Amino acid sequence: MVRPNAGTKGVPRLDRETQILDIASEQFGTNGFAATSVATVADKAGISKPLIYNYFGSKEGLYEACLDRGGALLADEIE
Repeated sequence: MVRPNAGTKGVPRLDRETQILDIASEQFGTNGFAATSVATVADKAGISKPLIYNYFGSKEGLYEACLDRGGALLADEIE
């Protein structure tokens, strides 16, 4: 499913990263690491796979970024 006006033009990097991490976290949480594809995350975000690789380096890098963010959110709640 391609969204209208998909792409990165006019979207600040931090906002785009947040969007990607939101979608990836949901996919990893629902389907697990092995069953989640970068293609699915990119499709749901309305962006290209190369953009995800540009931001995170690999599927493993994307997963690590999701875990880091989840850990930071958990630490904030514990404080």
